[in-house]
Order: sequence, then C-alpha cells, then structure tokens
Amino acid sequence: MAHPVTVLNKLMIATAGVLVVVGCAGCSSPEGGKGPSVSQTSASESSGQTLAEARAQLQGRGALTDASITVNETTSGFQEHRRLWLEASTTSSSEEEQRALVEYMFALGWSISDVDADQGISVRVHTQPQVTIGELLPDWNGLQYRSTSDSFKEVAVAPRKVLERQLGRWPGAVPSP
Repeated sequence: MAHPVTVLNKLMIATAGVLVVVGCAGCSSPEGGKGPSVSQTSASESSGQTLAEARAQLQGRGALTDASITVNETTSGFQEHRRLWLEASTTSSSEEEQRALVEYMFALGWSISDVDADQGISVRVHTQPQVTIGELLPDWNGLQYRSTSDSFKEVAVAPRKVLERQLGRWPGAVPSP
C-alpha cells in the first residue's frame, strides 16, 4: 500500500526543488569562464572603449614600464563583482607628471565599457623613490590609500562613488595618451 502524501511532504519537496533551482542559478560561468564578464549595464555604444583597447593604449604610453590592466573577479553569494587593477612603473620624479599619470590611469580604467567595475578601480604606480600616490590627488575625497607602509604607498583605490564624482557617468571618456 502506498504512503499517502501529506501537505508537509509536498511542502518539503517544493522547497527542495526551489533551493536546487536557486542554487544552480549561479553555477554557470559567462563565456565559458573565459575573460572578464561583459557588463549588462546600459552604456552608450559611442562612449568608452574595450578592455583590449585600453590595454593597448596604456602599453603604448611612453615612459612607462610593466604597464598592465587586469580584472579581479570575485563572487559573493550569487553576485559577481569586478575590480580593475591598473599598474605601471615610471622613472619620472616630477610630482606633476606622477599626478597626471595617476589621474590618467583612473580615467583610463573608468573608460572601459565592457567591464563594469562595480568594486572600483585600483591603481598601482611604482616610482623611485616611492611616493604615496594617493596623496597626489588631494581633491579626490574618498580615495583609499595608506601612507604608513612602504609596501602600500604605490596603491590607491577609488570606489565607484568616487569615480562617478570625479569622472562622471560610466563609461567615461577615453583619456588622451
């Protein structure tokens, strides 16, 4: 004789089914796990540039070595997050040139239209002697940096709200090299 299905059993089965569906919603990887996720945020087709174009522009800029742009992707629960990392070394000891370089790198990262950096942009600039690059941008309220440790002086992090306030809507204009 078959066991009667109770209301409680039906609820448990339905709940388990919902949990399986919800749990698998985050299991797929965009583009088969290749490269950064393309943003679903609506951006004007005529503004900004692609990640590949920005990489070429940074590497083509004179007086820089070890120039790179990488995308740091993380997952929290079912949410994917991205932070852009722009890095370069310069031999310039001019504070004005260093400031212009840091501003350029933030603007370049903000101009990338196919990666929505919801976690902001990190810029690392190596100088000799090493300066605290965050101190080069005193009018960028909310810029995160440390001036106490030699190992962190070369890094500044701009959260998305700081980028929007300083550079306007995303994606921003492509800066001049």
